[in-house]
Amino acid sequence: MKKCEKKLSVKFTKLVLIIAVLASILMLWCIQIIPVKWKLAATAALAVLALVSVLLTRQTLKSGKQFMKVVNIVLAVILLSVSCLLPYYQSRVTRAIRIGNEAMDPRAKIHLYMMRDVLKEDHPDIYARVNKDEELNVSVSDEELKELVGQYTVITNTNQDKTNQKEAVGKLDELTDNTAKKIDADSVMDAADKFMNNEGQMLLINASFMSLLSGTEGYENLLDQVVSVYTIYIEHKEQTAEPTPALVTGNNTFSVFIGGNDQEGKLSDSGRTDVDIVVTMNPNTHDMLITSFPRDSFIANPALDNQPDKLTHLGVMGIKNTVEGLSKVLDTDIDYYVLVNFTTYRKIINAVGGVDVFNPYSFSVDGKEFAQGEIHLNGKDALNYVRERHSLPDGDFGRNQHQQLVLSALIRKILSPSMIVNFSSLLNALNGTFLTNLSSDQIYAMAQKQLADNPSWHMRTYQIKGLTGSEYTASMPGRQLSVVYPYAQQIEFVAEQIDHLENNEQPANKALPEDGGDVYQP
Repeated sequence: MKKCEKKLSVKFTKLVLIIAVLASILMLWCIQIIPVKWKLAATAALAVLALVSVLLTRQTLKSGKQFMKVVNIVLAVILLSVSCLLPYYQSRVTRAIRIGNEAMDPRAKIHLYMMRDVLKEDHPDIYARVNKDEELNVSVSDEELKELVGQYTVITNTNQDKTNQKEAVGKLDELTDNTAKKIDADSVMDAADKFMNNEGQMLLINASFMSLLSGTEGYENLLDQVVSVYTIYIEHKEQTAEPTPALVTGNNTFSVFIGGNDQEGKLSDSGRTDVDIVVTMNPNTHDMLITSFPRDSFIANPALDNQPDKLTHLGVMGIKNTVEGLSKVLDTDIDYYVLVNFTTYRKIINAVGGVDVFNPYSFSVDGKEFAQGEIHLNGKDALNYVRERHSLPDGDFGRNQHQQLVLSALIRKILSPSMIVNFSSLLNALNGTFLTNLSSDQIYAMAQKQLADNPSWHMRTYQIKGLTGSEYTASMPGRQLSVVYPYAQQIEFVAEQIDHLENNEQPANKALPEDGGDVYQP
């Protein structure tokens, strides 16, 4: 009887191991990130493991040894644990992408603002409901809205933010039975001036334009002086077609816009971009071009009838507007985008254990010294490093160089074997903190190709420069703002290198042309 129990016990552990092997093989082929050749090799190894276990278990029964029971159980536990961890990590990647993209609200938000002091004095009951922690300080009822609009004059701006404003005005008239007395301004700045001069007591304005005003001299404190009492949401009827998944799953060259939003906290797809970088990759030749543009580059703004504007202002109308504008500049299709803000940036750098860069010259920021030579940057230091421009000898151009240095170091870190150790931390950092139109399937395809080929990428960095000046811009036409006129010769050079990659050719092994020559004409 005992001998029979002993035999059943050993056979049971063998059965458990075989089940674990089969489960591991099944799960292995369900994981998208693992290359096919790895899956084939792992399947063969697991099959051999199962066969060896069967043969040794038979021998164990004959000799009466029980060692294989322990071996079978240990191996089964390890295999089942790995089988659970693989889909767990894949689901975390999918969830990080999904949460970020679901958090992106594609609607335009048109706020109806009042001066805080006016609301507090005239309507203390409404002012008492103001929530300073919420984007919408207070949302009045439709009846309260009708009462407010009946007392005050509303300033609109249908000349600049045409589509959104006209639809918002129509909805406001509908909500208030056409009782609103309105003044239409010539521009966003004109609307803000009329509002601040009390020509009207309510301001109907796109939230993105309000953000733009807050970064303009003379309007820096406007957001602190106002309260949003109502918001009208405008659905974007025209959406840019989503990219073809095959672009990143084959050997096709593709470009990704990497934007750094100049805000903290919650990420939005609309806002000024302090970081404007285009990364072009050819998975076939393993060539990568990293091209940075000055944030003040004077280029066409697609959302404003292709009138000249500052590059950083294009993002106020949405990241897709920035992508479209830079696609025109480089005469290529930029298919994808990745948008992060300052909060995300710190988290990602910390998650990978920091980055090492070669700093070309020493400078200091808020008492922190960045020495010349090889330096290690944590999240906080890296953010200060890429934001600083005032203490740099070449100002904004130096900041662009620093952004390239950190991005290149980050890419190398993510592509390196050391990333395995920091993978969980990176997933935590990315969870809902970036926006992209890359799907999880596309990201898995790129990761799978990287693991399968393990290529050494050839990185070339190009920093577009130009002449500085002052111009009236499409987004802020009421005042001349500082701009950068990019060098046309440098843009043409980068466009040629992108063409080389798209034709599976090696890009020119030479530096960007020197400064000088004609400037780009938007």
